[in-house]
Amino acid sequence: VEFLSSNRDDLKLAAVQSALAITDRDGMEKLIQHKAIAPLTRLISHPTKIGSCAIETLQELTSSAMSYHQAIEDCIDNNIITRLTESAISSSGKSKNKNVNGALSLLTNITRMERGCVELLGKTMSLGESDSKPMVHILVTRFLADSIDGEDDAYQHVASILQNITQIESGRRLLTKSPDSSLLALILPQLKSTNMIRRRGIAGTIKNICFDEDSAWWLINTLDIVNYILYPLAGPEELDLDDKIGLCADLWLSGPDKEREPHVDIRLLLVESILLLCGSGWQSRNTIRKQKAYVILKMADMVEEDEMIGSRIDDCVQYLRRDEAGTEEGSSDKLVPGLPIKPEPSRTLTSKVNDDYDDVD
Repeated sequence: VEFLSSNRDDLKLAAVQSALAITDRDGMEKLIQHKAIAPLTRLISHPTKIGSCAIETLQELTSSAMSYHQAIEDCIDNNIITRLTESAISSSGKSKNKNVNGALSLLTNITRMERGCVELLGKTMSLGESDSKPMVHILVTRFLADSIDGEDDAYQHVASILQNITQIESGRRLLTKSPDSSLLALILPQLKSTNMIRRRGIAGTIKNICFDEDSAWWLINTLDIVNYILYPLAGPEELDLDDKIGLCADLWLSGPDKEREPHVDIRLLLVESILLLCGSGWQSRNTIRKQKAYVILKMADMVEEDEMIGSRIDDCVQYLRRDEAGTEEGSSDKLVPGLPIKPEPSRTLTSKVNDDYDDVD
């Protein structure tokens, strides 16, 4: 560990590579116990391979070690959020995309904990002598501007960071009650992205925001969030004319070329978002019913192979049917069929993460 603080770059590189090579949990526990986090955090800004290896090592320690909570606490104590955001904003050159991806992937792990969310939400970036913006705004701007498929998508992990910060009320408020415009409105189209990491993070962000019942009317009536959620759940099935009447045209105009969201976890997040909106009150369900959400849910259920998603779709349908059956207004609110309990963070990311999350702990 002491060589991580050496004045010689060759010794630093050898030390950080040795730390990265430790893959057993006992070894990673010892790195944390012997205070390796502090020097590793200082090294992430190093312009050579030392920096990227330090980031990869910290990714492993904040995701795979038994004491990953302690690893994250140690990272935050050593000002890692400032270091990572600076790296994500200022990286340049041939290795820019890799460096930004690594920094934001690690920031995803850090913000899984509430303290990490609070620290990030408190960061601002100066834009002039008397002007500054929340760092999250800056990251979202880069996220929306740099939408590139594959490993070259440097800012893809911003979606997961947004899911993490919306675990807490101040994060949800930042995305929905910005003084100039809603950040949530800007990111909703990312549900159509070809990048699965982007789609999953935004789906998780939406679900977390749907926990706020006070925002339900705005989400449904002003933001039209239901149709954004339904679009990935819509498939190539031909709809009857009666089903099309009142249904958003975007949900059926693609015809047989429309592909339903292929990833199970994303479909579950989207269906649970609809369920949360259904659970927010009779008026919400009335609007959702008028938007013909049942049509898309019914078609999705017919081909759904995942038992949990099928159960959640049935919960949504039961909500809507009880109201239609002539029960007393608002009585369905007392019959909540197992709503999700609380907002959730994204999955942890390791330095070996892939599109199928095979290496996620």
